[in-house]
Amino acid sequence: MSFKVINWATKAQTNTPVQKLVLLLLADRAGDDGTCSLSLSKIASDACMSRRAVIMNIKKLSNLGFMSVTSRKVLMGKKSVLTSNLYRLHIDTYPLGRCDAPNSKGFKQEK
Repeated sequence: MSFKVINWATKAQTNTPVQKLVLLLLADRAGDDGTCSLSLSKIASDACMSRRAVIMNIKKLSNLGFMSVTSRKVLMGKKSVLTSNLYRLHIDTYPLGRCDAPNSKGFKQEK
């Protein structure tokens, strides 16, 4: 867990509370570099939602620019088997959400 990443996720302006929850769960498990790898089932269990809802919200967060997702595979014998995804939270760029330039209170800044 990284305070820097949790702080970033807390200030992020997502479109829905469910997106915020998923982002915070990933941030809670991320290192200082903003990366973590969790199974979809673990995220779903922690968020008390379906696996399908987690997939949908991760896709939305990725499309909004909050993170990127890399599918990972391992070789088991001659087969390639999917394992947990690698999530890279974009902590170095302030994520855009409902506010395109939020200040510390989450409101759009006046120019």
